[in-house]
Amino acid sequence: MILVPGIGGGKGVRIDVGVSLLLIVALEASLLGSGRLVVIGPLTLKMWLFLGSQMYVLYRLMAHESIKLSSVVIIISLFSILCLDMTIGVLQHATAELIGQDVSPLLYIVMLLFIEMVVRTKNQLQLIIRIIESAAMLMSIGCIAIAALVFTGILSFVRVYGWLSSSSQEFMFRGDIGFLFYKGFLYVGVGIIFLAFERSVVAKLSIIVAITALICSGTRGFIVALGAVILLHVMTGMMSLRKKVMYVCVSCVGVLLIVVLLSSISPGKAHSDTMRINTMYQVIGRITPLSLIFGNGLGVGVPGWSGHMEIAYAEIVHKQGLLGITWWVSVFILLVTRYRRARYINYTYAQPLFLSVIFVIAESATNPFINNPIGIFVWIIALVGLDVVSRNHLPPRFPVQSNCAVL
Repeated sequence: MILVPGIGGGKGVRIDVGVSLLLIVALEASLLGSGRLVVIGPLTLKMWLFLGSQMYVLYRLMAHESIKLSSVVIIISLFSILCLDMTIGVLQHATAELIGQDVSPLLYIVMLLFIEMVVRTKNQLQLIIRIIESAAMLMSIGCIAIAALVFTGILSFVRVYGWLSSSSQEFMFRGDIGFLFYKGFLYVGVGIIFLAFERSVVAKLSIIVAITALICSGTRGFIVALGAVILLHVMTGMMSLRKKVMYVCVSCVGVLLIVVLLSSISPGKAHSDTMRINTMYQVIGRITPLSLIFGNGLGVGVPGWSGHMEIAYAEIVHKQGLLGITWWVSVFILLVTRYRRARYINYTYAQPLFLSVIFVIAESATNPFINNPIGIFVWIIALVGLDVVSRNHLPPRFPVQSNCAVL
């Protein structure tokens, strides 16, 4: 806490520096994509916030703040694997630039220490949820507006394309009818998951807007990932058998229709599918007994992809081997352990936190989110949030029906 002096010699207002920084970090993570939209001096805003948060962590450690052992193990184990994979990459003659491009996104896992130190109560957890929901709505409205204006001819596609393309590589158009893909749209899907656990009419209308925006993005992966989340929710959620059957039928039919629609009207889908398949063949063709375990090294790509691959898991296997996959599986096991404990304490907080990670996992089968700060932040919030739910008997976000069956 710091004391900001008041006017006229008043005592002033106490400001929690950690929560204030958390607000900015959450806004940047959920709204500004992979972090390259805002550049301040030599670094992006995401980098400045990362440095500022770690300075805050050091300050709290000097004040005898404690860190959970699980967080220490997560970070040390990741650093050990990265050092090994960097060494392999150097031996494979990978360039320092490509190695750095692979390492820097994964270092964002260190933000776990900051989030863990700041998010301790229901109010702080709810703050992050509200920020994600608000960011989802802002991006949804923007996406729908651009698609509508371009499709109706009110705005020239060439002008919009030129403006967004010159601003950042975060934006990509699919054809010239208004389908806009933005890396930050991952949080539109995450926002839908949190909004689904609210009973207000505004929340339900917001879900409709957000799903419409995902359709306007022309990205089949988002729709399939949402379908996977719904199916898992049916298997693990508290609801009657009738609702389970209804959710399965509606979600399967809806996902299938939307995917077929997007495949038919959005250009380039066959080409992108072919590129992913070719990448998989190239990864499989370079597997050896040693590379299967330890990977080919960071910075080492395949002919089609020198940098990050569209299929995140193919990249992890290729560059880090089963050792890298094992690290992610270990973190997921910790997440499941916290989820199983938290869901019986407060289901309406625990369920969306867990499902948000499932959304990232499913979406990473077609786009590189799990090994990017965009997806890593969702993992961090879920890990910390489930721990907070387990330690605090938070009031539910809405009452759960008493006749629900727990699977």
